[in-house]
Amino acid sequence: MPLRPLLAFALLFLAVGFAQRAAYVTRAQRIANRGLVGVGALGAGFLVAAPNWASVSLSLLSVIVLTRCFDWPRLKPEFSGHPLGAWIWFLHPPTAGWPEHVRLDLTAASRCLLRSALYVLSAVPALALVYSGPVFDAPLIDAPPPWLRSAAFCWGFATLSPAFVEVLALPAVLMGIPVAPIFNWPLVSRSPAEFWSRRWNLYVARFASRHVYLPLGGGRANWKAMGLVFLISGVMHEYVAIVACGSSGTFGYMTSFFLLQGAGVVAQHLVRRRLRWRRWPLPVALGVHFAWMVLTVPLFMIPLQPVLELLAYPKAWLH
Repeated sequence: MPLRPLLAFALLFLAVGFAQRAAYVTRAQRIANRGLVGVGALGAGFLVAAPNWASVSLSLLSVIVLTRCFDWPRLKPEFSGHPLGAWIWFLHPPTAGWPEHVRLDLTAASRCLLRSALYVLSAVPALALVYSGPVFDAPLIDAPPPWLRSAAFCWGFATLSPAFVEVLALPAVLMGIPVAPIFNWPLVSRSPAEFWSRRWNLYVARFASRHVYLPLGGGRANWKAMGLVFLISGVMHEYVAIVACGSSGTFGYMTSFFLLQGAGVVAQHLVRRRLRWRRWPLPVALGVHFAWMVLTVPLFMIPLQPVLELLAYPKAWLH
């Protein structure tokens, strides 16, 4: 492995070690120590900013470590006497705590594998569309229109990401370590609010709720808090895109995507509140929400094109 990725991972691990041992008693200590963890963790990613697997891994781990240090003071007593457990918790987002006794749990592991298999099966339509050309040398559609490229990406990303996370959670589940769900069948979301609060990337949703939304007052009509949540999420994804793809040529795309999603959530609440709309029938709600994602997802997809190319994503299906 080249020297820069080694140095980057070493810096990230130093940030994790510092985060575990730092004091968070006073407000000044919390701000200073989280700032140092952030500089170390996020700086590690910038050391290897390029479209390769090391930068993809580092960009994601850096954000995870930074967000974890906000919850560490609350959970630190639970990991007393379990230093390995603390490291796993910091670097493994599904891990939600540490049991008194680690024991084999084959039943929970089999459920985890079943969910992963179901997610992969639900991804088959998108995979068949996108990879029929490279795999069978007989593409189902030679020149897919932009809306179909977006739809295939939405469908595949919303099913394969949860499948990957279920596999990622499997070692912890197998050992009986508490895990928190990160995805909850995103494709059956009926609205932007349901998608972002109850179905997609619940790790970030929980972090944003505890450390941004509730401290600013919470409530259904707190538009400022809601806007700040989506802005912070956009900035976090902007960092991941820049580090993982090694270019800032699409800077602002990710932030724009998440601000648009925030605007969609606010619009949904306003319409329901002012016009007293009843819920649409399930097929209509699913179709309208999926159309909304298809319309906006190019802002999310375009910055990730170098990473998609690493996954052998066909160029005909890129924007």
